[in-house]
Parts: sequence; structure tokens; C-alpha cells
Amino acid sequence: MTVIGEPKKSFGKILYYNRKARNLTIKQLEKKSGVSASFISRIENDSANPSVEVITKLARALGMPLSDFFHDQRGGKLLYPLRVSQARCLQDPKVLAFIDKLKGLPPAERHAVLALASQQINLLKACLTPAGGGLYRLEPGLIDGTASSLPADESA
Repeated sequence: MTVIGEPKKSFGKILYYNRKARNLTIKQLEKKSGVSASFISRIENDSANPSVEVITKLARALGMPLSDFFHDQRGGKLLYPLRVSQARCLQDPKVLAFIDKLKGLPPAERHAVLALASQQINLLKACLTPAGGGLYRLEPGLIDGTASSLPADESA
């Protein structure tokens, strides 16, 4: 969907122009998203910083990809202040491609993929121990199956 108005400059403007492009009032968006009208107004006026959870609700209500809120489509720059690790993750083309694939799946399949990915991440975390300087060491035997035990919820 083409968005009306000037080029994207801030998170609030992205929300405003996408809401207007769908001919929604703030009250209608409130009903669809579950986010209060006053908070939506503050976001659009760049006087509030919503959580990722709120952004996700707004994106779903507007029927747009979550990534559209974070990138200026013309310059590819991040527009929303994120933690450095989140910003790096969203700039990774493989992550963006994965998000695009996820959004094309029916909700049940998307949730199944996310649950599986979460389980794998938890398993990987269980295999890593901090080695200092932001580095991690892989515990020997946990990946190749020679370890004596796995965390209780992951051993089945």
C-alpha cells in the first residue's frame, strides 16, 4: 500500500501516515489495536516512545509489516531508537527476509515457527557459558549428544 504524505522522518509520522492512508481515525485504531487513543496521539506527535509490544499491536491493526516502522524505505536508515543489539538485528538482511517470510505465513504456522525457534534459542543458550568480553564458550558435548544431561524442559 502506498503511504500518503511526505517521506518518513519519525516513528510518529510513520504511524500517522499509515493510519491516514487506511482512512482510520485515532479512535478506530484504538479499537482495532487495543492501544489507547491518547497514547496513539502522543506517539504520532513524537512525545511518547512505545514498547515493541505496542508497536506490534499497531502494526497488526494497520495490516503492515513490523519492519516498516523501523526503516526509512528511501534511505534504509533505522528510525526508531532501539537497543544496539535490536538495531543490528533489524539491519541484517537475513533477519528482514526471515520476518518477511514469517508475515506471509498463516497465524498458526507463524506461531509454530516462532515456538520452534524459541526452543532452539533456549537450547543454544543452555549450551553457552560466558567467556568474558562479550564472548561465549560452547559447553563440550551438549550439541553432539555426549553430555550427561540437558535442561529438564529440553531433554525430551
